[in-house]
Amino acid sequence: MTAAFAPPVRAARIHDDAGFYDSAGLCDRCDVPYCREHWHVTASGTGTCPRGHTKSLDPHWSPDDW
Repeated sequence: MTAAFAPPVRAARIHDDAGFYDSAGLCDRCDVPYCREHWHVTASGTGTCPRGHTKSLDPHWSPDDW
């Protein structure tokens, strides 16, 4: 798992190799790590990074929950 965090750090590698559903806070599109204060998260668990990219940050949410 620690090898997934070796430079260069990439969201896809952290997601696939280390098994982090949310890529450990890295945006999938810009490969930048953001803390919880910088992700704008909706009630449905969708997060938007400061650059406007979106991703699911909640692995347990589904449309059936509403």
